[in-house]
Parts: sequence; structure tokens; C-alpha cells
Amino acid sequence: MSKDELFSRLNSIYSELGKLLSKVPKEISNHEEDHDKLKENPPVVFVRNFESFSSDSNDFSDIKKGSTVNYRAKRWKVDSLNDQVLRLKDDDGKTKTINRSQFSQYGYQVKD
Repeated sequence: MSKDELFSRLNSIYSELGKLLSKVPKEISNHEEDHDKLKENPPVVFVRNFESFSSDSNDFSDIKKGSTVNYRAKRWKVDSLNDQVLRLKDDDGKTKTINRSQFSQYGYQVKD
């Protein structure tokens, strides 16, 4: 599920929650003011993005300039690299720069 689909789904859930809260009798609620606030503004949920960079297993220490890697189901030659990014070049001369997180998620080194 993509982020947009997730946010859309969460919005529809909270819209339904607002409708349900409007049907709750005020006698059940301990605080009438809080009940009215919840009806008007259902709670907002923050979705945490768990993408992060780490330097332990995602480094490029085994990759050398000129070696072949597979990234997103396509073979690329390593044009240049540093601690954080790889610059890749395909057979047609097209270049792509990716970071360690992208490579660890979608790529691997091809063993010759």
C-alpha cells in the first residue's frame, strides 16, 4: 500500500469515526466539552516514516569503481562512489545517482 493510499484510508476511517462520535449521547460522555471537540475534530494520526540511514551493513566497501551492480532489475556499471552515494551508468550512457538506502532496498552487487 502506498503512502497516498494509506493516508486516504486513514482519512476515511477518521471521517467515519467523527460520524460515529456524533451519534454518541452526551450522557455517556464524562466531559461534554471534550465530546463536542471530538465530534468537530477527530484525532489526527501521525504516521512515522521508518526509513533511516545506517552505516553498518549498508556501506559500499565491497563495491569498486567499474564493477557491475543490479539495481531495479537492470545492470549498471559503477561510474563513481563515495560513502553515501553510487553514480551508476548503463550501456546506453544513461546515469543514475542513488544513496545507500536505495541500493540496500533495490540493488545488489553482481559477482563476476
